[in-house]
Amino acid sequence: MVPLYMSKMLGGGDLKLFVVLGVNLSIAALINTFFFSLIWGLVLGVVMIIINKNVKSFLGNTLSFLTFKRPEQSSLHTVPYTVAIFLGWLTNISMRGFSFL
Repeated sequence: MVPLYMSKMLGGGDLKLFVVLGVNLSIAALINTFFFSLIWGLVLGVVMIIINKNVKSFLGNTLSFLTFKRPEQSSLHTVPYTVAIFLGWLTNISMRGFSFL
């Protein structure tokens, strides 16, 4: 998680939330939660882009990313990632059941 925080892809609060989850979950459950939170973050981000009607700037940012150009900071899209982490944790729990052993 630290490389994501250092590259400003993940906020400090989200990093702290993953640290707390890491203390309470096994390594496999933490990795699964992280993986599911990435998927939920993608879904939430696409939904927010469609709702805010920013599809054109999103495609421009994606093209900039693929051509190794840095997009303008004002045109970047952000997602409240804590929601994605929570949904990833719930998905992890639902996939393995509610046993906390």
